[in-house]
Amino acid sequence: MENALCPLCRDEVENVQHLLCTCKVTHRVWDLCERWIGSVTTRHESIPFNFLSFHLMGLMNCVNRVWKGMWVVIATEIWNHRNKVVFRGGVVDEVKVFYLAQLKGWL
Repeated sequence: MENALCPLCRDEVENVQHLLCTCKVTHRVWDLCERWIGSVTTRHESIPFNFLSFHLMGLMNCVNRVWKGMWVVIATEIWNHRNKVVFRGGVVDEVKVFYLAQLKGWL
């Protein structure tokens, strides 16, 4: 790649950790997700801890499995959006990323 900066925020060097956990653009995607379910989670800068933080206290394990599945869908959609921006000249749109993740999560 010509530029090592994150293609979404253009502020920091791109790596998976940054893309999924610390990028200001993807932070807004996670914020939309939290507002959607009406819960606030602690965001960790480590991918495994970030994933494990998707556990809603007081809910059955089957519900939390669904919520962890949603984490996977959101992370995948962030990656897909990043690729669209890099390889197909897409425009950064965190709301679209969230809506696509929401739709795919329901499907």
